[in-house]
This record gives sequence, C-alpha cells and structure tokens, in this order.
Amino acid sequence: MTTLKAERIKKPVLVPVAISIVILLVVSLLLVARLQRKNINDGVSAYIQSTKLLYDVTLKEEAELLRTLLNFYKDDKKLLMAFQMRDRKTLNEFALPIFEKIRSEYQVTHFYFIEPDKKCFLRMYNVDHYGDVIHRYTLDQAEKTGELQSGIELGNFGTLTLRVVVPWRSAGKLIGYIEFGKEIDNITPILKNTLGVELLLAVDTKHLDKELWKKGRQLMGHDRSSGMEMAGHVIIGRTMAEIPLEVARFLERPNLDQDQQFEVSSGKQYYRGGFTPLFDASGKNIGEIVALKDFSEAESSLQMLSGTLISLVIILLSFLSVCIYGVTGRVEKRLSRSREALQVEIAERAKAEEQIKASLEEKEMLIKEIHHRVKNNMQIVSSLFRLQLRQIDDPKALEILKDSQSRISTMALVHKTLYQPRNLNSISLHDYIRELALSIFDSYGVDPERISLKTDLETVVLDIDTVMPCGLIINELITNAIKYAFPDDRKGEISLVLAKTEGDEYVLSIRDNGVGIAKDLDIRRANSLGLQLVINLTENQLRGKVTLNREGGTEFVIRFREMKTYKKRRTKPV
Repeated sequence: MTTLKAERIKKPVLVPVAISIVILLVVSLLLVARLQRKNINDGVSAYIQSTKLLYDVTLKEEAELLRTLLNFYKDDKKLLMAFQMRDRKTLNEFALPIFEKIRSEYQVTHFYFIEPDKKCFLRMYNVDHYGDVIHRYTLDQAEKTGELQSGIELGNFGTLTLRVVVPWRSAGKLIGYIEFGKEIDNITPILKNTLGVELLLAVDTKHLDKELWKKGRQLMGHDRSSGMEMAGHVIIGRTMAEIPLEVARFLERPNLDQDQQFEVSSGKQYYRGGFTPLFDASGKNIGEIVALKDFSEAESSLQMLSGTLISLVIILLSFLSVCIYGVTGRVEKRLSRSREALQVEIAERAKAEEQIKASLEEKEMLIKEIHHRVKNNMQIVSSLFRLQLRQIDDPKALEILKDSQSRISTMALVHKTLYQPRNLNSISLHDYIRELALSIFDSYGVDPERISLKTDLETVVLDIDTVMPCGLIINELITNAIKYAFPDDRKGEISLVLAKTEGDEYVLSIRDNGVGIAKDLDIRRANSLGLQLVINLTENQLRGKVTLNREGGTEFVIRFREMKTYKKRRTKPV
C-alpha cells in the first residue's frame, strides 16, 4: 500500500477565505438584492403552482361532494315517480325543499331534471324555462358512457359552473339524467383562504355571448357589479373588491406567457402575480386564472434582512479566519493518519462486498432453480392429468380431474412467474391475474364471442404467500362462472377488478352477469369443494373476508391484506 504524503492546508484554506472576505464586502449588496428578487420570484412561482394544484384538488373534492348528493337523491322514490309520470308540478314540489336545502348548506346553484333525449324537463332555479335541448360536454359524456360525469363548464348564460351529471335509471332502464351545479364564485374563496392569494377567473370573450351573459347574471340573481370586462376578457369570479387596472395590460397580450410574472399595485399594496390556463371539462382553454400575492410586508422584511445579513457575514468570516488558522495545524496531523486508516478500511470493505455479492448471486440462482423445478414438476403432474382425462368417460370424474388440473396449473403459474429474471421475491398480481384468467378461458375452450372477459386491475406487487391463495380463489370462481353462470349457450361477461384501498387493504372482485346463485344457498354450508376452498383460502390463509353479491348476476368480493410475516421480511434492511 502506498503511503500518501501529508498536505499543508493552512495556505490553501486561509488565502481563499481572505479573498472571499474582500469579494463579499464589495458585492454583498448586489447579492442580497438579487437574493431578494429571487426569493420573491420563487415565492410567486410557488403560489401560482400551488393555486393550480389546489384549484384542481378543490374541484375534485367539490365534485365528489356533488356526486355523493346526487347518488343520494336519485334514489328518492317521490322524485322518481313524479319524473316517470312527467308531472312537472309535482316534481317541482318534491324537489324544491331539496334544492333549498342543498343551496343553503352546499351552495348548489343548479338543479336539473333532463329527459333521455337531453331535453330539459325542469330547472329548479327557473321552472318556467324547459323543453330546450341541452348541449354540454358533461351531459354528452354521461349519455355516451352511461356513467356519472363531472367538470367545469361555461354555460349559455356565461356562468362558469362545476357540473355533475348522473344517468337516472329505473329497473335498469335509462329514464333521464339529474344534474347538480355549483358556480365557481362559491369555490374561489376556499382557494383564497387556504393559500392567502387573490384570484381572478378571466374568460376570453370569444367563448361568451355578452347579452346572454348579462341575462344569465340577472337570472341567477348576481349583482351587475360582480362581473367586469377588461382586455377582451370577462371576470367571471374574483376575490378582490377592487381589481388593479394594470392587470388589463397583461391580459391584452395576444400570447400570454404562463411562466412570466408581473407586478401591480393597488393603493399601498404591492402585488406580484402570474397566469395559469383555465380549462373546461372538455380540456378547452377558455381563459386564465390570475393569481395575485401581496408581497408588501415580505419585501420590507427582506430589505431589513439584507443589512443584517451583510453585517453577520463580515463578523462570521473574520471569526472563521482566526479559528481556521489554529485548527488547520491540528487537522494536518490527523489527515495523514486518517488517510492510511481509510485506505485499509476501503480495501477490507471492497473484499467483503465481493464476498457478499458472490454469496447473493449463488443464493439467487438456487432460489430460481427451486422455482423452476417446482414449476416443471407441477407441469408434469398437469400433463399426467391431461393424459388420464383422455381415458375417462365418467363425466363426474372427468370434471373432478379437470378442476384439479386447473388448480395445479394455477400454482405452477406462480412459480413460473417467480422464475423470471425480474421476479425473485414478489409477483405482479395484476399481470398474474390477467394471464391466469386467459389460461382458464383457453383451458375450457371458452368462445370469447359468447363469454367475454373484462379486467380493471391496478398495479399491485405482492409476495408468493399472498398470490398463491389469490390465484386459487380466482381459478375456482372463474371456473364456476364458466361452467354454471351461462347455461344453454347464454352470452355474458366475466369481470375482474383489483384495487388497493386505504390502510394497505386490497379488494378483489370476480363478477359475472349470468343466471346467478340461488338466493337460499348458503355458501358457507354449500356441498361444493370449490366454494369451500374459496372460504378457507380467504379466511384462513389471507385472513380476509369474502362477500357475495347476488344483484345482476353473481359477484364475490374478497378483501385481504398482504401477509405480514413476508412483508416484514421483504422490507427489512439488509
């Protein structure tokens, strides 16, 4: 080992320190001024970005609230009966207390009942205006997808409203749509209170009919002074009583730079702000969100800090120069000894790392070989079953052997996945489920035109102890659905859903829209090996819960968590 010569560090350390003191004395004021400007700019950028993020989050939360209200009131039997009878007067009587309640408690400003052909049957805020065909993106999407839709939309009367539309069904048949809406004026104060910024929602006038906009504000009961026009935009929502006129200069620019900041003042207040695009539910840019942050106090505080900072820098550097001179002498002696000890330690660690690496590679190869051999052995057993199946004529025995072969193939697929180069300790459950389902369909020769497979699987990675019982459960339930849910060449669909909920809990749903299970059948007492396996694997191995839903076919919902023993072993640091 080569011994390194100790270096002298007094001169290399003290000379740069002395030069630094001189430079800092000359440029400290410029640096502080630049730092002040940078801090303000960074702060404004952060507020603008936070405004955009919080705006999106707030819209989602408000939409979720409206979704909850809609899902609650759409099941109201009185409303349903009156709408089906097309009794507008009675429907208005039943819906009016609801509208007054949600308008008072949740600031819901729009409440529509819409017919299947998208004609407005009843507007709760203007009961005399009905029969017109509504053309809105959220309603069009609800009609197209048959599912609840939500988003910000600019109405015919120039109102910027968060709308939630839900298809209304009775006995599985679409009878119309219900829509709730909440004007953006009721949402912007939430953003102001949270971030401490002033907000302006400016909509480009090319997206508005000014006459309809004015009429709409009168119809909704808005004060004329609450809206204002400037620079080709209409201020739909705002949190400031007085809008600085300088804002108009920036709105007049043909191509707004979303990264550019601007400065405006109102009285003694000093604001810095910026723009972020305002998109509607369809993704169309309809205007700008203007965020203004009051930096009057911040700028004054930074100026005071600048002087203090300069003084502290001079004192600190002087003190450091004296201390460094005394300390560097002792450090020079220690550095020499430390280098030698460090070289020895590095050599020892390198040797140990090589040994550990070789040991790990050997163990990985051994584990892969084990999985490979287990997989091969299971495939041999499966092949033996396949050969035996050809020699059996008894339908009952044939069914039992075929089910057993399917279970063995399910377990073999787990070991096959673990044998892959990237999968040694865990399995991508969503990939495994998709491959297993397709394998079962192929094994039973299912015609995809008669029975289709639909999957909605989140990305989930779990250990073999959890995946193995999940695979066997899925095998049993899909096999039962294929054999019993669609008799007499009946067409249908089998759907698989995998999702992770809060608290590290996983939800697995296996559903079919077939003939369903008899209502008087108790799955825990059923004389069926498959159902017994599902119950035992869920409760005894996964420590989970199984729920049966008989509506619209058959749905088994399995709730479980990853096996704790393996999870601790996997997350334990090496």
